[in-house]
Amino acid sequence: MLGAGACGGAADSSAGEFEQFRIDWGWGLCIPENDCTGFVELSSDGTLRLNTPCIEGIDCGELSDGEYQAVISAADLAAARAELTSGALIDILASQEAPCSPVADLSERMALTLEVEAYENITTLCENPPIAASRAVFDDLVARYFAAPPLALTAGGWSFGECVDDCVGDLALTGDSLAYTIHSWDDSQPPSFVATATLTAAGRGELQAALTALEAVTLDEVYGCPDCADGGLSWVSLARDGTLSEHTYEYSRPPADLEAIDGLVSTWMDALVSCTSTESVKIDVGCVPRDE
Repeated sequence: MLGAGACGGAADSSAGEFEQFRIDWGWGLCIPENDCTGFVELSSDGTLRLNTPCIEGIDCGELSDGEYQAVISAADLAAARAELTSGALIDILASQEAPCSPVADLSERMALTLEVEAYENITTLCENPPIAASRAVFDDLVARYFAAPPLALTAGGWSFGECVDDCVGDLALTGDSLAYTIHSWDDSQPPSFVATATLTAAGRGELQAALTALEAVTLDEVYGCPDCADGGLSWVSLARDGTLSEHTYEYSRPPADLEAIDGLVSTWMDALVSCTSTESVKIDVGCVPRDE
């Protein structure tokens, strides 16, 4: 509900905790079959939602039209909340007057909902510092949580060809979520070990540093003689501009270019197999350590 603050007057400092901030936008001149409205929204539980239409004449950047949703980190939520609940911004949203002159066929509205109060105003093309800062908050979150990075790690693992029982270890990385599975070559048999974890802020930083160092590097598909003389092999899978590639090398003997990535993958697998949280990964509830 919109309280008295939304109709004019100074913001109420007792309006309570942050619940949601939302920016809606739209275009007045619109082909009937096109979707000409969109929004971006952040809620108190960390849920970030984006609805972005791509219509003729609008630059959609790296994102195709559609709906996106993610849960941002606690640190990112705290930083965003501080910016989106600033007194200067609340004063603008609480004003009875729009902060800028209306624009035909284009609209933007910002709305802040607190525990017992709500504020909103039309902010189309406004560049007031608090409004510009709010857009920058969402631009940063959308870029980091929804736009595909130029290079990403998607998986890694190891295997031994002349082997029975636990011959393969697969680590999958989806967003900040890790899943480690150890199994045999027989796909009909259930895995002997499964554990999941979440990357911490430190873990994301380590990964990003390793990937940044690889962005301009051309990698081979195979290094050395993987699994020769039953020595086993290690591998990592990367997505470069959306294209997947797999790079295989002798077990625990990565080429120099892949040493940092291999080290991270190995460290994460060790943490998962022992169910031990570290500075880089937080093991999910229910993990049972593997018997060596």
